[in-house]
Amino acid sequence: MRLFVTGMIRVSALALACLYGLTQSVYAQQPNLDDIKQQIAETQKQKVARQQQRDEILTTLQNQEKKISAIAKELNQIKVAIANNNAQINAFEQEIVELKNALSIQREQLGKQIRSAFIAGDYDLAKMIFNQENIVELERMLTYYQYIYTDRKTAIEDFRQGIEDIQKVERALEVEQQQSLHLLDRLEGQSVELASEQFARQQLLNELQAQIDSDIARIERLQQDEQKLTQAIAEASSNQAVSESLLGLFNLKGGLEIPAKGQVLYQFGKRREGQLKWKGVLIKGNSGSPVTTVANGKVLFSDWLRGFGLVLVVDHGAGYMTVYGHNQALLKSVGELVNRGEIIALMGQSGGQNSPNLYFEVRHKGIPLNPKNWLAR
Repeated sequence: MRLFVTGMIRVSALALACLYGLTQSVYAQQPNLDDIKQQIAETQKQKVARQQQRDEILTTLQNQEKKISAIAKELNQIKVAIANNNAQINAFEQEIVELKNALSIQREQLGKQIRSAFIAGDYDLAKMIFNQENIVELERMLTYYQYIYTDRKTAIEDFRQGIEDIQKVERALEVEQQQSLHLLDRLEGQSVELASEQFARQQLLNELQAQIDSDIARIERLQQDEQKLTQAIAEASSNQAVSESLLGLFNLKGGLEIPAKGQVLYQFGKRREGQLKWKGVLIKGNSGSPVTTVANGKVLFSDWLRGFGLVLVVDHGAGYMTVYGHNQALLKSVGELVNRGEIIALMGQSGGQNSPNLYFEVRHKGIPLNPKNWLAR
């Protein structure tokens, strides 16, 4: 019995020794708690650094898109000025043709008068000068012809001077047009350069975003962007006086023209990300194409917003507003009155878009409405 007990004690001691060794081995394989904390801190530090870098790129992107907006706006103004110059030059050229025709008629009439005077017998100026039969009649006729000559000469000189003046203006306009074309070429070059740099920055931003964003974080960012838009509209509304002359959009429901030409990519109410839905429509079009206001209104907001790029908001009265986002250039400023169909912006891809499009919303008292119900079919 004693041997059995002794044996059991030895076995138990051996088992305990093995268990102790196994436990020590397991603990030896476990990472140190301090190491885990250090890794967490390092990961968090890297995430913060990437977020800071992303914010810096966003700021740079914002500045670049504002520069592109200024250049695109100036390009648009130059194109309009060139068109006006061409129209004015054409008008002057037509006027020159008309004046030359009038001058030719004047000369022809003067020639006819001289020939008629020569052919007429008793009133032939040349015969009277050489014959000198009737001095009184001669003086009278000389005075008459002198009057006609002076009058015709004055008219001819006036026409010539008019043509010279118009030609001077035409030359000045041609010089101005050449300068405008030169400026247009330079600005287009700058626009291409900025767009190229913007694309490179956007690529880097996408890479960083992929590292930082989870689905939850991306949804949170979209929610924040929507809140910023709503907040910006609310602040702008509080700073602007209500225009009583604007009657809203209620009577225009179903008759509004689409603000830009293109293909509707996303419809109101469709799922955007997670539980988020589109509050407006996204229209894909061509860069630099015109964006027009759907109804008379007053510009309430005209600036850059994260997630929406260059945004213009028009107040139509009675609580109705329309939103135009992702523009290349904003052609109207806060407080300006705009008419239905007037060009207010140029389509672009600001706000981090990969292709030119227009984000369009209709709102009533801050609540987004389905644009499909308001636009003409």
